[in-house]
Amino acid sequence: MISKKYEYNKKWRKKNKEKFNETMRKIMRKYRINALKIVGKGNIKCSNCGCDKVEILEINHIKGGGCKELNKGKDSYKFYKNIIKGSRNTDDLNILCHVCNHAYFVKQKYGIEYDIILKPSSIL
Repeated sequence: MISKKYEYNKKWRKKNKEKFNETMRKIMRKYRINALKIVGKGNIKCSNCGCDKVEILEINHIKGGGCKELNKGKDSYKFYKNIIKGSRNTDDLNILCHVCNHAYFVKQKYGIEYDIILKPSSIL
């Protein structure tokens, strides 16, 4: 049996989709930043190159398996929440920027190493 509160919330979310989505984005950003703080032990920066742009930082599974973990029904919200609650051990995690994380993936999967050189660009 579906409760009246559930039905009300469902209708409200449908009617106020933009407001609901904005609220959820703010909540997810807060969870993500808190999870990054825990994984980085207070340091929110890439453990490889030192990048501190939160928008491009990612939590890396050092031994691989990140997709498998998230595909086991654990979406990123639950992943971050478990890190924050302490029910997800973080010894096998680190923080990498998107560029370093991709280079790490290529090295792990194909054995190819790259030297990453970041420099300011006039494109952005």
